[in-house]
Amino acid sequence: MEAKSKGLSRWFLMRPKTTGFLIFLVLLSLMFLIIYQRYRLYNENKERELNNILYNVEEKVEQSLKNSYTAALTLALTIDNKGNPENFEKVASQLVQTNPDLQAVQLVPNGVIKYIYPLKGNEAALNLDLFKSPAQTVFEVKKAIEMRKMYFQGPVKLTQGGIGVVGRLPLFINDKFWGFSAIVIKLDTLFKTAGIDNRKYEYYQFQFSKFNAVTQKEEFFMPMPKNFSKALSRSITFPDGDWKLYVVNVKGFDTWAQMLGALAFGLGTAVLSGYLLTRLLKKQLQLHYVVTTQANKLIVTESKYKKIFDHAAIGIARVDSITGTI
Repeated sequence: MEAKSKGLSRWFLMRPKTTGFLIFLVLLSLMFLIIYQRYRLYNENKERELNNILYNVEEKVEQSLKNSYTAALTLALTIDNKGNPENFEKVASQLVQTNPDLQAVQLVPNGVIKYIYPLKGNEAALNLDLFKSPAQTVFEVKKAIEMRKMYFQGPVKLTQGGIGVVGRLPLFINDKFWGFSAIVIKLDTLFKTAGIDNRKYEYYQFQFSKFNAVTQKEEFFMPMPKNFSKALSRSITFPDGDWKLYVVNVKGFDTWAQMLGALAFGLGTAVLSGYLLTRLLKKQLQLHYVVTTQANKLIVTESKYKKIFDHAAIGIARVDSITGTI
């Protein structure tokens, strides 16, 4: 075993360039492994942060949708068995006061907005026939009826001005479609309530979208983050409005910059280590060569003297100069 170890050491010593290159490869592989693990850990941390942000926003959006459903259902209870609203103004006023996110509440018999509170500021929406509106509105109105559950249209440009979402709860009396109980929320109000604010986080931005069934395209309602399609992101969907919310890591370039810096350092370390080891082994090899050469010369010289002594005709003796004895 010891002989094999010495043989292996000698093999490396006699091949300094090969040994240096092998050490370079080993160190480079080790550096790559460390950088890869660091990159994975970084991504896992970023993904965890993205998921946490999404979870918090999801809770707030879902709560806002539940509040909207409760308001629409409460408003629907003002309709008697004959389909006539009772105490609409009173109930609607209380709903708007207790739900500050609501811009307006509506009752929409047969798809025509006949009751709206508050009327001031929303006059343009009064008597609007939803079934004679743009194609996207008609599609989403019919979808709510088919689903027999509350569905949110928009974000859409509101007739009364601004951008908002309209939640419509389809109502049926004796299994016959009566109309809708509806609520209107401004889009910026929904975003504020849910915490969807691109000024809130330094490294993350939101994007809010909806698939337009008429144009068959995904529509976006916030400024597009840089490198949106390539950046690390997470998303969540809200079936009640067919919405999709993205959270995007907009500082992905910084990650690669850090990784490239670490890679450059690792590569430099591996190259320098391989070079220094090669130089050291070359010095060792030169020293070994000098020692071996001198040893060979001594052996040759000793051999010559031995031959002289062996063939000398006269004996050689050592005499003590003081006593004269041999």
